[in-house]
Amino acid sequence: EGMVGEPYAAPLEAEGGKAPYLWALVGGSLPPGLLLDPGGQIAGTPEVAGEATLTLALLDGGGGRVEQQLLLRIHGIGLAITTESLPVAEEGSEYVVQLLALGGVAPYTWGIGEGLLPAGLSLLSGGELRGVPAESGDFLIDFKVFDDGLPPQRASRALSLRVAIAPLEIVGDQQYDLFVIKVVVLPLITVIEGVPVPYATTLQARGGLRPYRWSEQAIPDYLRGFLPNAGLPEGLTLGADGQLTGAVGSTAQVISLTIPFTQITLNGFFFLAKVEDSQSPAANQSALFLLPTLPLGGQ
Repeated sequence: EGMVGEPYAAPLEAEGGKAPYLWALVGGSLPPGLLLDPGGQIAGTPEVAGEATLTLALLDGGGGRVEQQLLLRIHGIGLAITTESLPVAEEGSEYVVQLLALGGVAPYTWGIGEGLLPAGLSLLSGGELRGVPAESGDFLIDFKVFDDGLPPQRASRALSLRVAIAPLEIVGDQQYDLFVIKVVVLPLITVIEGVPVPYATTLQARGGLRPYRWSEQAIPDYLRGFLPNAGLPEGLTLGADGQLTGAVGSTAQVISLTIPFTQITLNGFFFLAKVEDSQSPAANQSALFLLPTLPLGGQ
């Protein structure tokens, strides 16, 4: 977007084909004051406000040709927000976008007129929208900007922000990918033969739609040969909230597993667990968990 009386420059972009590229205007008219360079830049100083629908043709060095329609909006003299849309955010992932304005007297001061940002995001006074979204959904926000003139000018624009649900994933501080399944290593459990020692930890996941539901799963046949005694050791319970609690007093289910093509040997209790989120239908992920142990007394 541009503004009457303000210098304007917009490089056109392409990919693929064979360089060099050659651009041409084959439909519509550029606003007075603007020209299209064959190398792919629209530049100049707009003289008239309005909207122009342009059909642009791109030719490459191999004789290929494509066309694309683009809308060019030129604002009248004053102050205007030129950010047309906001990129999609993802819950739990860093998000940074700079809002843009034209005209008036810089610097600009930004704020929100109506609507609420998703939890975890903030709008800085300089127009930077940043943070880590903590909820998903569609949010309609009326952004406003003030310039530094006397008296200050004001402009507003409603923009929609979509926060997508991140893919569901089981995570841990230490994990291994064994080609067919992920192994997540939990905190060390101490086992003394015949003496139950209390233990507590919580399985972790991210993404998806909370709350999560956890459950133990049967070991599949393709793993049973490597993990004959796998399963939650007697004395431990896995809650639907992911809390693993109880006390273990036997080393009978301890397994040693060497990861193929490595020198890494994992020793402890192995069990398979699945997490489901609250979407409909629910997303789910499974992983093999290891309770590492250094057995005492019995082995």
